[in-house]
Amino acid sequence: MKILLINLLLSYSAYSTDIDGTTELGYNVEELLAEIENPVMTMKTQQKVKIVDAEGNVVREILKSSFDMNEMSADEHMTISQSSYMFEYLGDSYYLMD
Repeated sequence: MKILLINLLLSYSAYSTDIDGTTELGYNVEELLAEIENPVMTMKTQQKVKIVDAEGNVVREILKSSFDMNEMSADEHMTISQSSYMFEYLGDSYYLMD
């Protein structure tokens, strides 16, 4: 909707005249363009290593930072060693349990 308004303002400024003979709508257009830009939201999400069974159920989730730093429990090591790497999606790694 705002883009339509900007187009309307630009077309209006091209054909209208003020007392001085010109119309200055640049400020309004810049202000509207600033509102259109979507704010970038930075969320810190915890990336995880997910281990799924044959049915696709998540059996275990391990923080990826713990996985990368090798700070996992013996049970988690055993589960990972018995699993096969499948793929990575949106920062999370997925393993298939044998």
